[in-house]
Amino acid sequence: MTTGVTKQHIIGWLLKANRHRRQGFTLIELLVSIIVGSIIVSALLFLVTELNRFNGREELLTQTQQNMRRALDFISSDVSEAVFVYTDPTAVVDQLDDEPANATPILAFWRLDPVDTEDLECDDDNRAECETLLVRQSAYTLVVYFQTDDNTDSPIWEGESRIIRYQLPKYGSGADDIENLNQRPGYLDPSLEETDFDGWTKQTGENTDGIAQALTDFVSRPDAISAADLRPCPGDDPDDPNDIIRTPTLSNSFYVCVRSGETEITAEGFNEGLLNRTNQSVFIALTGNAARGGNDILVGSSSDASRLPTLESEVFIRGVIEKPQE
Repeated sequence: MTTGVTKQHIIGWLLKANRHRRQGFTLIELLVSIIVGSIIVSALLFLVTELNRFNGREELLTQTQQNMRRALDFISSDVSEAVFVYTDPTAVVDQLDDEPANATPILAFWRLDPVDTEDLECDDDNRAECETLLVRQSAYTLVVYFQTDDNTDSPIWEGESRIIRYQLPKYGSGADDIENLNQRPGYLDPSLEETDFDGWTKQTGENTDGIAQALTDFVSRPDAISAADLRPCPGDDPDDPNDIIRTPTLSNSFYVCVRSGETEITAEGFNEGLLNRTNQSVFIALTGNAARGGNDILVGSSSDASRLPTLESEVFIRGVIEKPQE
């Protein structure tokens, strides 16, 4: 009797347990599980997305700042070879017919570039120029740096603005240009008696034909700002406003401060009243902005998140052209 009851109880218990196992989870339990799982998965996805956005943002900022550093080093190295630097670049740019459109001149100077004279042979038609070139082994090149923010609807330029390097060398870039001493249209040697560096003018009756190339993109937009927000030029003397000239006058994006390096000779003598040119110095400041057109990683072209710290460099110009003797 006892054994039979025990078996019945055991069999009944097994049947009930098996029936509960077949029933599974209720609909409410499934809904609660799905909601909780969705919240956890959404939180994880949001965290992963934000990490990717942060990493992408940091990579863009780092890459842009490296590009700005390379551009600043290039400009500094370029201007260090100058023999004459204009305090006002617009004076020489007015002589150019092919300057970049919608661009602001920032820095202009003359430098000596080497010329390969291995195959050069002098004849009676060009003997004077040819012999001078054989001795000098170089020729003067006009270099102008521009800034433009005309990147609208461009498939190439995505940044707020870019820097353009324009140069007008003396000779053409063809294989026979050096051998035949073919000067570029509009070029006039500033060392000749008919002109000089400070008051240089193009060749009469010809249009200039220089070379313009973009140096870097993603430069902060040159928005006009108030005089109170301008970064001052280092060493600027308020009592001598003409000692250091700032270009452009109302922008902190890409600007230069050129020390004029000119003092009037007042002592009596042969050079009385002339300007005594001393070594110039050029201060260069460049601010990048990593904002890209159509990029949702960095939103807002003027946001603090995309604007980078300003890079600065000061270059002392050793070459001085036509410096009067006291």
